[in-house]
Amino acid sequence: MTAPLYPAQTRDQFQVTTSTVSIPDPLQERDVNFRVHRPEGDTDLVVVFSHGSLCGCTQYDRLTLPWAERGFIVISPEHPDALEAGAPSGPPDLMLLLSQRIRDMSLALDALGEISGAAAGRKAIAAGHSFGALTAMIKLGLPLAAGSYQFDGSPADARFVAGMSLSGVGQLPPLTEDAFSHLIKPVLATGGSLDEGNVGAGPVFPWEWRLGAYDLAPPGDKYRVAIENADHYFGGLIARDDRGDAADEAGLNIIRAVTSAFLDAYARDDANAKHWLNETDLTALTDGRAVLDRK
Repeated sequence: MTAPLYPAQTRDQFQVTTSTVSIPDPLQERDVNFRVHRPEGDTDLVVVFSHGSLCGCTQYDRLTLPWAERGFIVISPEHPDALEAGAPSGPPDLMLLLSQRIRDMSLALDALGEISGAAAGRKAIAAGHSFGALTAMIKLGLPLAAGSYQFDGSPADARFVAGMSLSGVGQLPPLTEDAFSHLIKPVLATGGSLDEGNVGAGPVFPWEWRLGAYDLAPPGDKYRVAIENADHYFGGLIARDDRGDAADEAGLNIIRAVTSAFLDAYARDDANAKHWLNETDLTALTDGRAVLDRK
């Protein structure tokens, strides 16, 4: 068996129960389903994970289940554009959809006891892939232009102490012009060289655009992982099993390693994990395939 890239990845392996819990949200006037991976025993470590556009919560288990096996409660909202929610009847109201996604993330913490049986999370991490990465970064403090958020209150949520932007976004509407300067909390951003920034309309951005949560953010607890020859779906292993090139287990394993280290560092306050993030030569460990930058 190949040695893990992040040595502590094999630590604390828990049995996990997976369930779906439905929570009514009067603010949205809809019931929100959550896919929940709950490790055995008591834990107050929580990851709220937002899926990509027109993707499904169940399609991310290869990524989210290993986090739960390491002791994290992982809660994945089923946003209105989820595969599980059915095909949309027409073109979505994108500002309403984004507002619903943003609200779903906070509802996961509002109803944490009902969803997972846990007390309020001591260290909640916001995470997401693609459109979900944008959703997660807004919860972390990425500001929207005035009037873009269609519910009362702030789109940000101070209960999230750090975030992970997987194949995320750079500058685009409806973010304010200086939006990324507000990302002052710890962030891990990842992207692959085959992962162009195609948002469905308008320009197609170079793959580096997906690392905006690192490149455009101020220094301080920021990490950037770029993977050579990795696409948006790791060959159909996450998000959509009918997309991408050949299955890329090695590329996805790099993401599992760095996300595990980040969660340990900023949810568990593990000094060894922070040392790994700040000192490891990931390029050497991956035979030149991945680069880990930090600032």
